[in-house]
Amino acid sequence: MSKKIKKVLLVFFLVIVLALPFIIGNTMANMVLHPPWHKPGLTPGCSVVQRAAAAPLCIENPESGIREKFERVNVPYKEGHVKGWFFPTGKNHKIVIFVHGAGADRRNGYVHLSYLQKAGYALVVYDAPNHGVSYNTGVGVTFGKYEQEGFLKILDWVKTNYAGAEIYVIASSAGTSAVILSKESWKGSIKAAVFENPLYSIDRIIRENPITQKLPSIMIPFVYWLIELKAGFSPQDLLPNELVKSFPDIPVLVLHGTLDRTIPLQHGKDLYKNLSVSQKKFIKVEKGRHSMLMATIPRKFAAETLQLFAIGDK
Repeated sequence: MSKKIKKVLLVFFLVIVLALPFIIGNTMANMVLHPPWHKPGLTPGCSVVQRAAAAPLCIENPESGIREKFERVNVPYKEGHVKGWFFPTGKNHKIVIFVHGAGADRRNGYVHLSYLQKAGYALVVYDAPNHGVSYNTGVGVTFGKYEQEGFLKILDWVKTNYAGAEIYVIASSAGTSAVILSKESWKGSIKAAVFENPLYSIDRIIRENPITQKLPSIMIPFVYWLIELKAGFSPQDLLPNELVKSFPDIPVLVLHGTLDRTIPLQHGKDLYKNLSVSQKKFIKVEKGRHSMLMATIPRKFAAETLQLFAIGDK
């Protein structure tokens, strides 16, 4: 082998070695911000969770599958809107806002409509920014960082259009992070909250991922740096586990499934321990999967939720 060829091979090898960390880090950053299940739009291609929650709405035009009375919600946000549906009932003096998780959309909240309306609660379901058909910045999933902006927009819409209404929240998965991260902005406006399979912290979710655990520990800060470069935030900055230590004193129900592979049960348990409210309850759902607890224990989920809201009324 000639010296020239050896030099070329050496240079090639060095380029690969130096580029490999960037390639791996960039791939990981993209997996965090654009996971496989993140598919903006209200398309027929629903997830297993969405089919369990709203099978009739998993069609080309989801609104044609709705049999209940509803109104379209369009709240200005950046260069577009946060969009959703409002299901009224009676005088609309009690309103529940459903906050979906990462990669989901408004249809995930449809599963709660029946029992809530029977109990006299109106329901708002919406697509968080970068989800469904709400305004999409292209950043992807941010696990509450920008999703909280959509939640606050919807909260303001409710307060403006139904002044004096009592407001409650049901949040699932990363939707719980959106609510927790924005706590100082809604403090005093929400009567009670239900958290389904909440995450302890984004940092912990990433570090516990089987793929991440195979990487050298020195790669994690690099991945976080790339995420911050792409999306304007670092996962280490989003700490719902710390924020719940000074949470507004409202009744909170936390539910988590034993078969949750997306956000393990221990996340819910540990977040619950940190939660500083005078009235709280934790329910471990046997055989419950991620964001499918209504499908596992529908009657208990509904009863516990309504009982919690009743406590918030007092």
